[in-house]
Amino acid sequence: MGLAISKQLVELMGGEIHVDSKVGQGSEFHFDTPLGLGRHTRRALQPSLDLRHLRILVIEDSPNARDIFQHLLENLGYHPTLVASAQEGLHALQRPLAGQPYDLVLLDWRLPDMDGFNAARQIRQMPSLKQPRIIMVTAYGDDETNKRALHEKLDGYLTKPVSASSLLDALTNIFAKTSPQAPTSPPPEARLLDDAQEAQVLAQIRGMHVLLVEDNDINQLLATELLTNVAGVKVVLAGNGREALSKLQSEPVDLVLMDCQMPEMSGYEASRLIRQAISAQLPIIAMTANAMSTDRDKCIQAGMNDYISKPFVPVKLFEMLAKWRKP
Repeated sequence: MGLAISKQLVELMGGEIHVDSKVGQGSEFHFDTPLGLGRHTRRALQPSLDLRHLRILVIEDSPNARDIFQHLLENLGYHPTLVASAQEGLHALQRPLAGQPYDLVLLDWRLPDMDGFNAARQIRQMPSLKQPRIIMVTAYGDDETNKRALHEKLDGYLTKPVSASSLLDALTNIFAKTSPQAPTSPPPEARLLDDAQEAQVLAQIRGMHVLLVEDNDINQLLATELLTNVAGVKVVLAGNGREALSKLQSEPVDLVLMDCQMPEMSGYEASRLIRQAISAQLPIIAMTANAMSTDRDKCIQAGMNDYISKPFVPVKLFEMLAKWRKP
């Protein structure tokens, strides 16, 4: 599907796309297209700090979330320090590694020893400390939280699940200016419901037992972090369809979140076998990056009950679970 879209885009720009492929070595795609010179001079950003050498401290109590941040930051070329509590974070800021102060703190809102806003306030009040920029990270992207972030004069605001793109955008926006940037409100689709609706949806799914069938490690970590720490759902993991069938033989669950494209056995094939050999009633929700109506039809034909597109919005995932949870 991606290749078909790329071909159309290149041809719309008057170009051609090509492939060089060798068995056992792989394929290389490249394209040619005529492009004119722009008339406008691009205004270069003038960062107050070299973004390639930022010293970053992550304060996050969830092991899954720390793994995700470590993976994202290391892929961006950083070597972050990660701690599990606010007190550990304050200690790390007072005694940084190699004596070099931190430039940025990624601070989770909900920490076991104090909330992120109190931790940020203590960081701001620490004497003789080169003040780092502070980005609040939270799964609760509501207006009240955003207003509080503005009031506390934090430098940025990220809503979980954090992607490499949103993280890099936040770093660029903050350090490309000489003064800290006021946090921007998260996009409407990333926010959870209002308080009453949120409480109702989370109450409906809390305590559910879900089988997550997903071959990508990062997707596994993101989904598990949201389901366990935010929604209180018990998650069982399977890396492909064959492993999912084995898990279902020994461990009953309330619902299956099924990736469609996986090695060894796809989600489509696994769903058909679940319907034939295990359960005709167990809810199976497809998770796929394909967002066309024909793909939804293919999921339903394979025996799945519903469909959620990746990357999924947390509230949509929670609502989907609530929709299919049996009374």
